[in-house]
Amino acid sequence: MCVGWGAQFTAGTLAAQLASLTGGVFGFKEYLGAPLVVTTIIVETAGTVVLTALTAMWAVVARRG
Repeated sequence: MCVGWGAQFTAGTLAAQLASLTGGVFGFKEYLGAPLVVTTIIVETAGTVVLTALTAMWAVVARRG
C-alpha cells in the first residue's frame, strides 16, 4: 500500500505549498510570481491525482483476490 502513502505525502506537500501561498507556514511566504511555484502546483496536483488513481485501482484488484 506504499502507493497510498505516496498519494498522501504528495497531497500533504501540495497543501503545504497552498498554505504557504495564502498565509505562510513557519515564517515562509510564497507568491505566484516566484520561480517554479506554478510548475510545482501543477506537478503536485498531477502526482496526487495519479497516485490516488493507482491506489484505487490497487484496492479494486486486491478485493478481487
